[in-house]
Amino acid sequence: MARIAGKSRVNRPYFFTDVNGDRVEIPAFDSGRGELEGNELSRFMMYKRARQIEEISSENPPQDNVLKVVYAIGQSLSVGGGQTSNSETPELAVVSNPPRPYSEYCLMLDTGARGQYASPSSDLDAPRISANDFTGIYEVYNGNNLGETHGTGLLERLIVAGTEGQRDTWVFRSGGRGGQAYADLAKGTAMYAHSLEDMQEIVDLAAGRGWTVEIVAMTVTHGEADRNAGTEDYISLLRQWKTDYQADVQAITGQASGPLFFVDQMSNPFNGAPLANQITLDQYDWAEEDPEWFMVAGKYYLPSIDALHLRAPGYRALGEYHGRAIRSVLDGNGWEPLKPVSLNLTGNVVDVVFNNSTPLVIDTTTVEEQSNYGFSFPYQQASGIASVELVGTDTVRLTLNEAPPEPAGSYFLNYAFNIRKGNLRDSSSDEALTDSLPLHNWAVSFRLPVTFVAA
Repeated sequence: MARIAGKSRVNRPYFFTDVNGDRVEIPAFDSGRGELEGNELSRFMMYKRARQIEEISSENPPQDNVLKVVYAIGQSLSVGGGQTSNSETPELAVVSNPPRPYSEYCLMLDTGARGQYASPSSDLDAPRISANDFTGIYEVYNGNNLGETHGTGLLERLIVAGTEGQRDTWVFRSGGRGGQAYADLAKGTAMYAHSLEDMQEIVDLAAGRGWTVEIVAMTVTHGEADRNAGTEDYISLLRQWKTDYQADVQAITGQASGPLFFVDQMSNPFNGAPLANQITLDQYDWAEEDPEWFMVAGKYYLPSIDALHLRAPGYRALGEYHGRAIRSVLDGNGWEPLKPVSLNLTGNVVDVVFNNSTPLVIDTTTVEEQSNYGFSFPYQQASGIASVELVGTDTVRLTLNEAPPEPAGSYFLNYAFNIRKGNLRDSSSDEALTDSLPLHNWAVSFRLPVTFVAA
């Protein structure tokens, strides 16, 4: 394993990020801070207490000398964006619980969990600030609109779910940027180039210690900008994103395969854009088609700050959902979100069987009650849904007001579609590590064909 150990840094500059997101240089660990005042001094002292200017000890290397990486791409939700109204102190994991547990296994570059280009107002042409080392992961609210990322929750869940005594050492880095469509993040753009620079830096710092690097997973939190633009064939963009990153990652690290991709489904309400619903469906469909692309979960049930963004506990929980999915895949168990396995129409009754392992629940507390709990059967000649109920532990039964005629093709059933919300989840007892937020598996948005069964 790797261990964070206090170690003198005589004559070596120390950098930290202040509350405005600016990088501040301290000439030495125990000197030079006399000129700091107010928030800057508070931030420095908190960081010193929580991290002790941590350094990875080469005497305690990662398991098999392999440093493992999760790299995040996407727009504002991938970098902890939109947290304009949460204050700095009550919700951020690093402030509420310093030092973080498992910090010897959960690392980041010492320039931060997210890159310097995360804000859409940042200058993409500004010289990239290089990291000096790795440090235990922590979260920073920049005093404006960037707060806790999903990185801390993700890494800690990976570690806790791992085997004691055989824990890997992980690095998280987000290379996302707020408000960007695929065209602004794809290969050939400045943001794509900056992401490869991040990866190369991780490899170079690790190589200095005699370690190799494997970028195991990439998380994808994206879609809103392409939804607004009415992007066509989003699924082909996801396919190209994966192809490009796998080729470039393998060239940088020397790994023979991967990384795997883990997407959280876009859960923002339908906004009238031409192909708004298609983005959500393409994310679902691509995970069904590609064995290296996994749908982790939706986000409509997480603590949110507005129609687009999460609060800090929501980002932390989102990270734990990702960590749980990644761990399950790495352990050989695969991963699927809560979704249907069969949809049958008999007369005026639609039975939807789900893939849950714990009993289904209709939850109108966490998510306010939606019309028909989020289900819709958009057959224009049907007079609507009369009732929605649970049957047994794995089946949702919809009773229609009238039986549709036998179709030439298939009918479709929607869930959490236009509104992007629903009330269906399982009864998993799993909880978030920091604040005990329930980590139930909630049904993802879908539009799926219904099989007609003769009565």
